[in-house]
Amino acid sequence: MNSEYTEGLGPMLPAGRASVAELADQIRRVSGVISLAYMVDFPIALLVLNSDRQIVYGNARAQEFMRPDVSTPLGLRPGEAFACDNARLGEDGCGTGALCRYCGAAKSLAAAFSGKMRTEEFSIARSSTERIDQLDLQVWSKPIKIGSEIFYLFSVIDISERKRRESFERIFLHDLMNTAGSLSSLMHLIDPTKDSFPEHFALAREASDQLVDELVSHRMLSDAEMGNLPSDFTPSSAAEIVDSVVAIYRRIAENRGIGFVLKRPESPLVLSTDPVLLKRVLSNLIKNAIEASVRGQSVGLSFAAAGEAAEFSVTNAAVIPESVRSQLFHRSFSTKARGRGLGTYAARLFVEEFLNGTIRVESGAERGTAFIVSLPL
Repeated sequence: MNSEYTEGLGPMLPAGRASVAELADQIRRVSGVISLAYMVDFPIALLVLNSDRQIVYGNARAQEFMRPDVSTPLGLRPGEAFACDNARLGEDGCGTGALCRYCGAAKSLAAAFSGKMRTEEFSIARSSTERIDQLDLQVWSKPIKIGSEIFYLFSVIDISERKRRESFERIFLHDLMNTAGSLSSLMHLIDPTKDSFPEHFALAREASDQLVDELVSHRMLSDAEMGNLPSDFTPSSAAEIVDSVVAIYRRIAENRGIGFVLKRPESPLVLSTDPVLLKRVLSNLIKNAIEASVRGQSVGLSFAAAGEAAEFSVTNAAVIPESVRSQLFHRSFSTKARGRGLGTYAARLFVEEFLNGTIRVESGAERGTAFIVSLPL
């Protein structure tokens, strides 16, 4: 296999697969390797791939990462067996989609195809399993020779719990301490005898509300990841939901010199949804849009009926590169700093898992970036 590898950017791995007869022969020869027999119950997931990246061997631990409907992974590629959303987008499955070049697994395999051993981290967003979830994995790949043919060891370790802990420490605690620090500073400035009292008191109240909001947001996300987040669908006015969110974030945007544009439909829009969850989704997206903007720019929020659905669109002028879009809905990914950002991840989880909707992002030089949430009426 020829795959050009460059640091930081993986290849577009080629299409093409072994024939049924070739694959059967490869599986037979690999399964006959005595040393692999000792790896069946090994606590680390281990796959052996052929030169077309198809699985010809997998131990029991590897099976635990796979889709429930996969009785045998043999013949599949790793992303297909693990239910990676991006694996469905390529012309020939896993490794051939435009976003696959940013995948750590693709980078690790590309290095192995060049005769090198390489360890990488990668995330798999999965919406085709029973629940929307994400796997954070570390992969180690290297070439091995079996008979006269080269195969590739593909070993995987689940680092999801470590990533969750890092997210808690670097995101939640970081934001909580920032808000608590601001509140503490404002409390020291408040003096009822001074003219600045009303302004400082209003800012302290805003910081206090933000502190509570961050605690509630983290609790909701934790419950959602456990599948325990309750939802209460009721006929809801889209305008009332939007107005309650705008009341908070218009002021935040304007305090930073950022405009806020709200577009309403001509006719009232009512949908059956959980208003609390929808407010949380819109809040996350608007907060991200504000943080991605600079003074003099504007963020926008619009909503309207679109067939049998209600669409909510949050826009800003920034353009998101393809390399960022490939990980945008992954836990802990952000353009702000390493280990920062849960807004888009939480928004997707709430929308697709609990509100029966979809969320997508569109980004380009002419329009900027739009996050579009579509919910059934």
